[in-house]
Amino acid sequence: MKFLVDTHAAFWLAIGSKKLGPRAQRKLRSAKPGDVATSDITLFELAVLEGRGRISFDRAFLRDLAQRLVVLPIDPEVASVAASVAMPQGDPFDRIIVATALHHGLTLVTKDEHISKSGLVPTIW
Repeated sequence: MKFLVDTHAAFWLAIGSKKLGPRAQRKLRSAKPGDVATSDITLFELAVLEGRGRISFDRAFLRDLAQRLVVLPIDPEVASVAASVAMPQGDPFDRIIVATALHHGLTLVTKDEHISKSGLVPTIW
């Protein structure tokens, strides 16, 4: 694996949106099968966003997304890193996503400037 996609990046990648950053688009388009992962918390966050009406997708969307990407679990190591990582904002989803990238040594695909400016993990957009 090489890349971990943040929640917004996973959604935009799945729907083919041009909102995905140009550098991220190039890297993800040229990635080999198995090189792109997401955290399992991303699936939950997407479901929450859909439930709140902020995004829309059909019932098969999450299952299809999980089949296209490697889904990494919140294991004890990720949980431990997430509990101790100093994030500029307290968003628990972001803490777990950053901890997942750190633990697995992945570049995080994110537009989130709080994360990219923190220098905690390599990012592309």
